[in-house]
Amino acid sequence: MKWYKQILLICLVPVLILLMGAVVETWKHSGTPTQLVFCLSTDTKPTTNIRAGSELVETDTSMHFVYSGSAWVETTLQATFLKTMGDRWVVIDSTTSSGIEPNDLTETERTYQAVKTAIAAAQSGDGEISIFDVPRTWNAVKFRSIGLTADCSVKYEIYLGTLGRNNRDADSTTADCELAYAGQLAFTIGTQASTTTGYELADAVTITSSDWVPSWGSKTPGGNRVAEAGLDLGGADIIVTLATTADCDCKLLGKGY
Repeated sequence: MKWYKQILLICLVPVLILLMGAVVETWKHSGTPTQLVFCLSTDTKPTTNIRAGSELVETDTSMHFVYSGSAWVETTLQATFLKTMGDRWVVIDSTTSSGIEPNDLTETERTYQAVKTAIAAAQSGDGEISIFDVPRTWNAVKFRSIGLTADCSVKYEIYLGTLGRNNRDADSTTADCELAYAGQLAFTIGTQASTTTGYELADAVTITSSDWVPSWGSKTPGGNRVAEAGLDLGGADIIVTLATTADCDCKLLGKGY
């Protein structure tokens, strides 16, 4: 091979490697020949690069050599920022004070499809039961309540379920799941204005928690300020809400994080 061709080949090798988006390293092991190790970079996952052996294996985050015997292992951890979702407050349930409010679910009604049937029948206030599809980015949720009249009382029974496999109530899924009772939220509406015309924010909340729930938390300041309740969703992807007491037209608001 001509000398200038050799020089050209030597120059092209690193260029080709850079175009592949790979990092080339050489590692010299005692008793083994020099080896080239290709390490795929990742923004969100740690990569482990094993430099020894003879068989190249590709995974979803890195490529490494399978080996037998002892080897030196280098682990690279790439730091990322912890981010909190910036979702807006959304309406989880909307209830009017006129007519009959739904009763709490009995033991035989605590499945998703049973609730869907009850909502469709709309007997004894069941038409006001709400099913909310939890966005997949939510691990926990904060609740607020707003109402049309100061000092009115609102009580919500909260159930959690997991339809799984990207099944959503909004898509009229035929999937089914059990509903686990999370607890009751009892709000008292204050006089602080909300962004919904005519509605005022609750300034007090009392939580009656179910033993099943991973954790509840609350802020109940009174004094016409903003009361909140927080719930760890535990992987649930639907929230079923029954406003069993509503002294005024009211809404349950939620914000995930």
